[in-house]
Amino acid sequence: NGVYTRTAISTSDPEYGIQSEDTLVDLQNFIVTGTMAFSETNYWMENNQLKSAYGSTHPAFVFDSNSNLWIPVQNYQTYLRNTLGKTSVTATLLSYEQAEDLKTSNGGNLPTWSYENLMYWFGSYYNIGDVWCVDFGGELTGVFYANDFSSGIRPVITINKSEL
Repeated sequence: NGVYTRTAISTSDPEYGIQSEDTLVDLQNFIVTGTMAFSETNYWMENNQLKSAYGSTHPAFVFDSNSNLWIPVQNYQTYLRNTLGKTSVTATLLSYEQAEDLKTSNGGNLPTWSYENLMYWFGSYYNIGDVWCVDFGGELTGVFYANDFSSGIRPVITINKSEL
């Protein structure tokens, strides 16, 4: 029928912000579960220009507390700190440059593990209303509008070497 059935993961769910087994993007059957819009607005832009707060390079990293994804990523960071007992854990979104570095180190393609089972947001903007993401085939794309619900979250996790 072409109309997607969209179901959010409840903010009261213990797995809110974690890539849950309930997360699903089934484009053939028009079912999307557990994904979120990056933002309802293009908060990184003003008068069709990148706000100076985000620098002047393209693609600028715009993931911050203005994004709908901020709280789930922070929840995941807290979850990791509490369950692993590692105070240095940080969680954020992959930048476009980090994705390009992954491609370069893997012979020009993203490693399979980096795109299996879910399309997900990067923290870098593509243009006025778009944010970079990776699709099921491992392609970097900026065609998804920031308020599109077809992409999920795969945070980049960092732990200080001294805590390993």
